[in-house]
Amino acid sequence: MNWEQFLYWEKASKDTIDVKRMYIDIAGDLVTGVLLSQIIYWHLPDEEGNSKLTVFKNGHWWIAKSRSEWWDECRISVKQADRGITKLAYIGVIEKETFKYKGSPTTHIRINPEKFMERVNSILPKGQFPSSPKGNMEITQRGISSISKRVRTESTPPVPYEKIKDLYHDLCPLLPKVITLSENRKKHIQARFRQYGNDLEVFRTLFKAAGESDFLNGKNDRKWTANFDWLMGETNMAKVLEGRYENKEREPELLSPVHRRYEG
Repeated sequence: MNWEQFLYWEKASKDTIDVKRMYIDIAGDLVTGVLLSQIIYWHLPDEEGNSKLTVFKNGHWWIAKSRSEWWDECRISVKQADRGITKLAYIGVIEKETFKYKGSPTTHIRINPEKFMERVNSILPKGQFPSSPKGNMEITQRGISSISKRVRTESTPPVPYEKIKDLYHDLCPLLPKVITLSENRKKHIQARFRQYGNDLEVFRTLFKAAGESDFLNGKNDRKWTANFDWLMGETNMAKVLEGRYENKEREPELLSPVHRRYEG
């Protein structure tokens, strides 16, 4: 294939990802917006008007996919898929459950129509129908750069480091105190703040759950306690938000090989 042939192929190719800007606005970032768009795609009927969803559990139809399948469909890595699904579930636009699929435990997801439409109606101008052509966007490298730059320069709020630290101290009184906010700590705080849509309330939920967890406060066979740095870990934060450390008869397993009490 030469340059001219490539241009002809590119013009005719359907190997594209078509995403509404609205999905990016709902999700809070570009990658999660692409994931949400693909989830919506699977809820659309096929050309014959039949549902693409094939798994029926607990009274609902679900999407059942392995973590690696998202890469094949929309070039989202396993880590990005995990983060995006957790984020979309947290803001309520999707529901997720783990069921066996083809013999293995698999995350199943579905749109929560009520919560999703609340978000749609809060974004669309009054009277605008969602299928407006102006709401569609074919993602190109230039488009990604443009959107990312606009989000950073126009709509990204500053990270409330001190407020997050204060919430930790207020809601986790038994966990080790944060003496200083080092640059490394700020880096992790910023990453989690951006990951969850610049929403301070996510941290309130996180610290409240951690403060109420017997396991995270040292009531386990190792006498181990969580600390601020552990809670800022991407996987650890997701698991706490998902309720994995709520008080139960059976203790959950630790997620990190490092379980030392931070002494400041």
